[in-house]
Amino acid sequence: MPCGQVIANGAGTVRFTAGPLRGMNLQIQNNSAAAVRVGDSSSVSLTTPAAVNGGAAGFGILLQPGGADGGSFATSGAVYLNTWYAAFSGAGVIDYQYTPED
Repeated sequence: MPCGQVIANGAGTVRFTAGPLRGMNLQIQNNSAAAVRVGDSSSVSLTTPAAVNGGAAGFGILLQPGGADGGSFATSGAVYLNTWYAAFSGAGVIDYQYTPED
């Protein structure tokens, strides 16, 4: 599975990728002490509704087409990674893995 990181040098919002990369089964893990929210809009913030509130280091989510067991979030299919953003409360890192779209 290809993987990547989203790195924030301080509080703010960071896009996952610059280019139109498509993937499925997007797994996201917060690896920092900063609170993180992830959403499919550049307006995601720590105070607005978002897909998930990362909270603390080690927290992770999985976004899959059609949903899955284990508390995953459902998507309608592959997602463009450049349309996903992470809002950080301070400096931090999240890691992600995904399955490339065929």
